[in-house]
Amino acid sequence: MAAETKTFEWNPAAYANNASFVPLLGVSILSILAPKPSERVFDIGCGDAVLTRKIAEAGAVVIGTDASPDMIAQARIVHPEGEYHVLDGHALATTTWAQGPDTEKFDAVFSNAALHWMKTDPSKVASGIRSILKPAGNGRFVAEFGGFLNCATVHAGLINALSRHGHDGKSVSPWYFPSPDEYRDILEKNGFTEITIRHIPRPTVLPASGLKGWLDTFAMSFIDVLGSDEEREAVKREIVEELRPVLCDFRGNWTLDYWRLRIEAVTV
Repeated sequence: MAAETKTFEWNPAAYANNASFVPLLGVSILSILAPKPSERVFDIGCGDAVLTRKIAEAGAVVIGTDASPDMIAQARIVHPEGEYHVLDGHALATTTWAQGPDTEKFDAVFSNAALHWMKTDPSKVASGIRSILKPAGNGRFVAEFGGFLNCATVHAGLINALSRHGHDGKSVSPWYFPSPDEYRDILEKNGFTEITIRHIPRPTVLPASGLKGWLDTFAMSFIDVLGSDEEREAVKREIVEELRPVLCDFRGNWTLDYWRLRIEAVTV
């Protein structure tokens, strides 16, 4: 494998506490992947390997990658029999998997709730995915990630809060939430055909930690630009109170306006 590149800091314990809904809601796309015994599957952004393990339990030979060393360490605990690598999704085309013979490439690439974190060059990510798949219709790509309008209310709240505190929230946003047409164009230009993209509204009720826990887990790229821990906590409280009237019900349950792109495609 090529040298590993950009990494991210994630806290596996906080992720399990504040974002356990992510792999649970991702189970539905495993039926679309339909992994077969002995086929080779590549899981991009595997996180703590909850879904990677399910793919392996179906009999597939699966490799999991994630840009976070801490999440890969947790993956090795959750599914110790698996093979895992720390890898930025932008670097797929430089790996030995991409450079090897077609017979050694993957039957399928799978990804859940990860591709929207790969904002730097989404076309490069798609090209890299194509490079590790078997060609001529023998490789398939199945994924789900944040699409246009995903978490729009919180996204706007973060940008506005940073603006009030003297920072450009748009420039630090780590997320790429494309429309179906935009992402279809990327896939077509990078060697995919038979493309199906569904833009799915999925209001998501947060765990007991609520919006504060969600911000602690997912909004670090915004919050970390602030100058001190005190300011970071103050801004998070500010966002929570600003959005409470529109996202929190009378029982204290928070629901975010998730929108997902669900992708199915095969190689040209």
